[in-house]
Amino acid sequence: MHILGIIVAFLGAAAFWWYRVKIIRDAGSEVIDAAGRMKGKYRRNKIRTANEQSPITAIDDPITSAATLVYMMLENAETTPAQDNFVRGQFDGFSDEVTVDEAVVYGRWAAQQGIEKRKAIKMLCKQLNGWLDLSEKLDIEKIISTVSQSDLFNVSETSVQSALTRLGLVE
Repeated sequence: MHILGIIVAFLGAAAFWWYRVKIIRDAGSEVIDAAGRMKGKYRRNKIRTANEQSPITAIDDPITSAATLVYMMLENAETTPAQDNFVRGQFDGFSDEVTVDEAVVYGRWAAQQGIEKRKAIKMLCKQLNGWLDLSEKLDIEKIISTVSQSDLFNVSETSVQSALTRLGLVE
């Protein structure tokens, strides 16, 4: 009978330790799963941020960048044909008609993509700083000033000041 007691005690101890190891293994799996979820969330957030800004990073022309900057400063991204023609008129002397038309269309489209305007303005100004010299930046300042003073547009003054500061035109 004492042998049967030893066997039952041994089986009980084995079951007890098997259960303890199982709980430790499950806890370890939960930690690994949580770490994997955090890593995945970080990667998804990084990709989402890059995709949100992709209309800006795809710009490879200073006229397109400047037109997009003008549209990013508007309070309302939806524009009328009269407003688009006004912006086209501001860029007429800087490039040929086809390039200006493409820049205006792209700028309007990019502004409607739901990009965070503050980040977009920062990225556009960084692009323009690399492409333009001081006289060209002053031309951009003139365009921004004309558009912001026009009755056709509702322009965010903070966006204008941010852009001019980032372009190095205002202290």
